[in-house]
Amino acid sequence: MNRGLRVAAVVALAAMVLLAAGCNKLKARDQLNKGVQQYKAAHYEAAIDHFKNAVELDPRLLNARLYLATAYANQYVPGVDSPDNNRNAELAIEQFQEVLKLQPGNLNSLKGIAALYFQMKKFEESKEFQRQVIQNDPNDPEAYYSIAVIDWTQTYVPRMEERAKLGLRSDEPLKDKKVCALIRTKNEDKVKEGMEMLEKAIQLRPDYEDAMAYLNLMYRERADYQCEDPDARAADYKAADEWVAKTMDIRKQKAAKQTGHHGASQPVRGMRFSHGGCWVGRLVAAVAHGRLGGQAHRWRTGILHAGAGRPRGTPISKPEISHDDSEQQRRSRCAAGGGA
Repeated sequence: MNRGLRVAAVVALAAMVLLAAGCNKLKARDQLNKGVQQYKAAHYEAAIDHFKNAVELDPRLLNARLYLATAYANQYVPGVDSPDNNRNAELAIEQFQEVLKLQPGNLNSLKGIAALYFQMKKFEESKEFQRQVIQNDPNDPEAYYSIAVIDWTQTYVPRMEERAKLGLRSDEPLKDKKVCALIRTKNEDKVKEGMEMLEKAIQLRPDYEDAMAYLNLMYRERADYQCEDPDARAADYKAADEWVAKTMDIRKQKAAKQTGHHGASQPVRGMRFSHGGCWVGRLVAAVAHGRLGGQAHRWRTGILHAGAGRPRGTPISKPEISHDDSEQQRRSRCAAGGGA
């Protein structure tokens, strides 16, 4: 008899534990859905509270961690070096890392971390996570593109610094062989990698105008340190101009298709790209008209310091939440004290 009572007690306890676990999961989904509504309304602090509750109730609820990471990321302001601001980025990365523990190779998390490191100007860390994206999805053109964006950022700055020391105008060729050798030593490997990454991105997406725009810029980076080979420099500038023309041609083709779909004329305004607003397009237009110089530096500074520092290839994910009738039924049973 005593044994029978003990068995019954154990079974009852197990049932209660399972019921509690099931109800916790449903409560976690409720918190997640409430957080999503706050997130969509851009009430990020309220959304974070709901997402944190969801994670506490169900630590394995992947979408809750993804949304929590994304909400923290949206609270981070690139270029503002304060403990509270940096903490938002760190908390976002921490949650993305938790997702990777639950689901190694999760692309949303890898791209999210890469984007945050880019905004924090931790470029090598950002490239490392983009390489992990490529390992898990070798056919993602934006991962290759994003690595190239960083390579260009890392080569453009030291080159322009050296040119400034010489007092050169933006349209003056670099002739100092010592400075040329210095820039080549600093930049050659990154220029080579960047060009290879962009060529791969275009191979995977033949109409990838953003990648074409950057390939033009990479040719100009290389041309500037070709001091000892005028023919090679001229060839690089020629190739750069060709990529500008291709970029504009692709953009016009896309604009024409949009006009066809909407039945109304939509003029091409400069070269609008989605990388940090339209700065890439304006940069390409400036190159085409011989105005590359201070503007390029200002636009580049803008993407790193004014909140638009996320390359198109490193989106911070917004996971979608699905609902079904069975979940609603389980929630009703749980609220009524029934089984999950």
